Amino acid sequence: MSERKKKILYYLMQGGSAGGSDTCLYLLIKFLDKTKYEPILLYKERSKFVDELEKLNVTLIPVPIKERKKNSKQTNATNTKQITFANNPSNLRIILSSIKHLVKRVPDIINLIKVIKDYNIDIVHANHYLTGDRSVLVASLLTKVKTISHNRGLYPPDPIDRIIAKKLDCIINMSDFSKSVYTKNGVSEEKCITIYDGIDTEEFKPNANESDEIIVGCFGRLEKWKGQQTLINAAELIVKSCINIKFIIVGNGPDEQDLKTSVKRKKLEDYFEFTGHITNVVEYMNKCTIIVHTSIEPEPFGMVITEAMALEKPVIATKIGGPIEIINDQEDGFLVTPQNPIELANVVINLSKENYLRHSIGLKARKKVLEKFDVKNYARKIAEIYEEITY
Repeated sequence: MSERKKKILYYLMQGGSAGGSDTCLYLLIKFLDKTKYEPILLYKERSKFVDELEKLNVTLIPVPIKERKKNSKQTNATNTKQITFANNPSNLRIILSSIKHLVKRVPDIINLIKVIKDYNIDIVHANHYLTGDRSVLVASLLTKVKTISHNRGLYPPDPIDRIIAKKLDCIINMSDFSKSVYTKNGVSEEKCITIYDGIDTEEFKPNANESDEIIVGCFGRLEKWKGQQTLINAAELIVKSCINIKFIIVGNGPDEQDLKTSVKRKKLEDYFEFTGHITNVVEYMNKCTIIVHTSIEPEPFGMVITEAMALEKPVIATKIGGPIEIINDQEDGFLVTPQNPIELANVVINLSKENYLRHSIGLKARKKVLEKFDVKNYARKIAEIYEEITY
């Protein structure tokens, strides 16, 4: 008689965003060993990934929680102000705020407990961060099933989070940097493990770019902390040395018009293309000669970087946060100082003139991704956690 499959309840809090955390969860479920595990997905909104998982016959459950108004003052998950959150357990205001937040979630917790019991769940794998996943984490702990929190941001834990963290079986972090935000704010090192996000290297396959034109691509949401303005400032210097060059800024966001205005003011319109939101990322990345990642605040990881590396593209990223753990400077990519257009310009100019260097860096980049960031290894490592906590 075959052993019963372990039922894993995944909690996708950001269901409509189709961002990095959604992509990674989709890939995990897709490549999970279905002979051992039965994935069940709790989702907040329908998204392309939810639709794709439905085609794979994954059980889908709409999140049984009440929609709440978003706090318009909430900052980005990677905002450095959040990283330097005051770690003071005796701060009465913070403690009371945490308790108030938890009390408001009681109806949600009750509904989630019912889901866990009704589906006979073995492991709950929450996919956001401690505070964002608080309802399902508490529900899971109250039902005494194995519980994993996947930390996908840089939000430091508050007092309630630290209590919850002590009861969890494991906290998976995207990078050592994101893990440090927890451990420096009261979460036990023993609870935390780093597993780098994986990408589908079969999807991200290199395709030779026949163009003689140097194309520099920048992929990501258009907002200040992503640092696209640094690329525009660098371009002002680059075009003086490289006439046959073009810059593509891929993505949309609140800073789109400001960035376009900056390009116009610097009289660089002939060199820049803004694509807006796209779905064919691989196609656009393959068109690029060089890819830059210009964040001016720390990234918890940097999936765009590993995707570009898988396509054998030389990547230039800022040396803060997760990217430092992905790239070995001048070996399989380049690291530059944030908000330093001169440094960025110098690396782009050098790469634009050195065909062999671009090729050599690109080959080493893909080799690293195959060894360290392939989704099959990612799914296997997480499955090892499942086995360890249920042994």
